[in-house]
Amino acid sequence: MLGNTKKNFLTKHKKFFIGTLLFYFSGTLIGVLLFHSPNLSKEYLQIHEKEHRIYREIIKNPEYFMFLERPHLFKGTPEKLEQFIFAQNYEKNPKFQKEKSRIFYYLLWFKTLNFITLLVIAFHFGWTPLQNYISKYQRNILNKQNEIDNLIKQSNKELDEVQNLYKTLPSIIKEREYYKESFLSQKLSEIEKQNKQAIEQIEFLLETRKQEEVLHCINEVKKQLIDESIKRAEIELSSFETPERLAQTVEKFNFLITMLS
Repeated sequence: MLGNTKKNFLTKHKKFFIGTLLFYFSGTLIGVLLFHSPNLSKEYLQIHEKEHRIYREIIKNPEYFMFLERPHLFKGTPEKLEQFIFAQNYEKNPKFQKEKSRIFYYLLWFKTLNFITLLVIAFHFGWTPLQNYISKYQRNILNKQNEIDNLIKQSNKELDEVQNLYKTLPSIIKEREYYKESFLSQKLSEIEKQNKQAIEQIEFLLETRKQEEVLHCINEVKKQLIDESIKRAEIELSSFETPERLAQTVEKFNFLITMLS
């Protein structure tokens, strides 16, 4: 399966690989034809090989670069000074400068060629993933933007509702006050009514009790008057009635009084 995947990959990008190789080999061939080699040419070395070898040995000394920066401060031996002046003059040789420029442009050419080749390869294989990543990133940004817009809309809606509620707050407070006053008035009226009923009941009870006391007094007076009348009647009847008739009369009288009472 891995082999099939590799084969499909090579088949898919076959033209690109062939074109990239042709471009790289063409650039390499042009670079070689223009700048030949990254080394000194044989013609130059045939003439200046000995001088170049001496120059390479001199530049290995770290004091040489200090001498190039501040030659007036150099305090070395006359032999070293002579060597450094020789290397300095060798570097100023037009032929050496020409060789040095050729090598510099050779390296620059191939660095540029390698960079362009790698850039083309990276662009070819990374463009689609980069586009996908950018598209995904843009979608995420749009989704976040939509979420933020929805939150802003919801916040504005809630703010409008709160503002509307705040506008209706005085009327609500007034309505609550009205209901409170109505409730208190109703309760006060109920309490007054209950107090009135309680007073009426108390007055009724007092009147009833008063009437009961009056009736009781009347009954007591009646009872005393009846007892007194009975005693007087007994005294009066005892003078001219026989005991048997007197007893019958008293019984009748008591029965009559009982009925009347």
